[in-house]
Amino acid sequence: MRRSGLMRKVLVIGLLLSSLVWAQETAEPPQALTLEQAFGLALSTDADLLSARSELESAQRDLRRIQADPLALRLETLQAEQGVAAAQAALTATEVSTRTELASAYSTALEADESLTIAQKQEAIALQTLEAQKIRLDAGAVTQIDVDKANNDYQAALRDRADAEASRSLAYAQVSSLLGQTVTSLEPLGDDLLSLPNLDEVKTRAQSQNAQLLATSRNVELLKTRLAAIDNAFSSRSEIEAARDNLDNAQISYSESLRTLDLNIQNSYNSVLSAQARYESAVANYSTAQADLNAQKTRLDAGSISPLSFAQSELSFQTTVSSLNSARHAFYLSLLRLEQAVVGQ
Repeated sequence: MRRSGLMRKVLVIGLLLSSLVWAQETAEPPQALTLEQAFGLALSTDADLLSARSELESAQRDLRRIQADPLALRLETLQAEQGVAAAQAALTATEVSTRTELASAYSTALEADESLTIAQKQEAIALQTLEAQKIRLDAGAVTQIDVDKANNDYQAALRDRADAEASRSLAYAQVSSLLGQTVTSLEPLGDDLLSLPNLDEVKTRAQSQNAQLLATSRNVELLKTRLAAIDNAFSSRSEIEAARDNLDNAQISYSESLRTLDLNIQNSYNSVLSAQARYESAVANYSTAQADLNAQKTRLDAGSISPLSFAQSELSFQTTVSSLNSARHAFYLSLLRLEQAVVGQ
């Protein structure tokens, strides 16, 4: 009886272990997070955004309260309306800032993935080279110095891979921190994000959305209303002149803000054009590298080059791919920074 009970226990444990192994083997890897999904998470949890939304709601409540008061003055209503407009502009600017910060961290994590891949390839090549040098040493084709050099290269490759792993961990930790949840895999960015806007359209949009410009515009409107309220027989000439001076200064400030905005938009747009040019150059380099790799594959199949030489060609191609993706990320981030200039960040 005891032996039978022991056998049942062993059988149960075996079944449990088999289930665990089967579950591990059949479990799907975590799905990679897309940039759009990341944006959705960030825009719903970011503390600055939550605060900006709260301030907008508060401003809207103040406006409704004043609009419901039949004794409220026009100046009070205007100030409340401007408070809502300012809060809305601040919310928009915060959303753009949140997107840009997340996109930057997201791009850094993707580039850390590629750096790790390159480091792993370099390590594999260094190990193959070391093993080959050892075989050649036994055959008397190289000296111990050559083997030592290959070993040093391999040890350096090990350190580089360790550094790349640490950098990747830090990059993903940053993304996870921004999203408030653990992220282990990210989808690459696509070319559909790289749409160059028309400069004139960008400038027109900036004049209607830029927070700083809108603030100076609201100030002009407010001072016009105040001047209209005191420009009568009940006010002294000094009060009226002071109000007019304030209005003149506000209009000058608006003109200066408009000039500064135009300059900032132009500079940001020029940065986008530069990033676009670098990206297009990287695309051309990628096409050349792809053709070179295909040629090397043909030579490998024909036995003209060694597998180690082809591995080095693959490493070179991977480096070109990494450069292309870095240029893509830089182009996209320049577009986001242009949007920041538009909204006033």
